[in-house]
Amino acid sequence: MFIYQKQYISDMGTWKLFSTDERVDAVRFIVNNPTQTFRVRNLSKKLKLSPAHLSRVLKQLTKLKIVKNGVVDLQNPFVKIIKILFNLEKLDETRLVENAKKLIPNIRGIGIYGSWTTGTNYEDSDLDIWIKTDEVTDEREVAKLNSILIK
Repeated sequence: MFIYQKQYISDMGTWKLFSTDERVDAVRFIVNNPTQTFRVRNLSKKLKLSPAHLSRVLKQLTKLKIVKNGVVDLQNPFVKIIKILFNLEKLDETRLVENAKKLIPNIRGIGIYGSWTTGTNYEDSDLDIWIKTDEVTDEREVAKLNSILIK
């Protein structure tokens, strides 16, 4: 269990943020767009969720100090944890490892580093990847992998 400010996160009501798919979608959108200022009506239209529902989510995020003055607080360690989880979800959806193995058959290892691993990435942050191979790989194969990830 994660510990935050000497309290268990479950004691803070954080589980409510992940209690429904709609809440998860709202939290995902908010933490993945940390430079945007969030207003209930605009967010409601964008996510196609009721304003009342989003108001409750934003209120909970504010209570947990995830959002301050309508903006995500990237200094909050819990925000970083949430972002890392959503980053891993995105990587899983891209099928990074499977695609890399198909395009670059001599892969010995693959990993990520940088802002995606620390939960400090912004909307326009790049994904830093390292690939270990047995031999030099054709740049075109790596370029194909890049184009798959960008989609």
